Amino acid sequence: MMTPLAARVHGATVGSDLVFLDVARDAYVCLAGAAEAGRLCDGGAQIEIADRALHDTLEQAGLIGEIAIARHMAPLAARELGRLRAPVAPTDVLGGLTMTWASAAARRYQAPFADLIGWAQHRPWGPHDPMAEPCDRAIAVVTRFQRRWPWAVGRGLCLHRAFLLLTLLRQARCDAAWVFGVRTYPFEAHCWLQIGATVLDDPLTRLTAYTPLMTA
Repeated sequence: MMTPLAARVHGATVGSDLVFLDVARDAYVCLAGAAEAGRLCDGGAQIEIADRALHDTLEQAGLIGEIAIARHMAPLAARELGRLRAPVAPTDVLGGLTMTWASAAARRYQAPFADLIGWAQHRPWGPHDPMAEPCDRAIAVVTRFQRRWPWAVGRGLCLHRAFLLLTLLRQARCDAAWVFGVRTYPFEAHCWLQIGATVLDDPLTRLTAYTPLMTA
């Protein structure tokens, strides 16, 4: 039985498990061993269910929708921008301490998760090109960010870091895909930014542990 997921629900198969993200509720649901009874299709827009019990579980959790909504996923990460090796300048320390004003001025970082995703998906210059390569302007933004991030206020959360960097990229009239991934045993969610298949803010080796679940 082919069943659409709710509009704000995204799913991924992680080994033998099914993992869902309900954006509206900012909640993850992990169904251990459920991959044998349900196969995600159409980029996670629908799930082919072979077990009525799984259908009932998804329905009770509010994860099932009326119609399939297309999902757009970034390509799998294949490379990364090199980490900066240059010495940190005093201006970088000051820049890091004030960098979070970008998110404060935007008044979005403290917004509900669904609002953050809605902001990310509203692209001021049209759809994001999944095959794009980082341009010189984007690389310059990321380079400055790498130098200043260690001094930023409130650093440490991947959501905060990705939001800040995406804000700065858009201020420079650049864009990136905001990718969310999950792992199980232990369960952990993570997010990062990509332009095409190039990761901007994480080592590629770290991301091999995560299965992409959603692109904003």
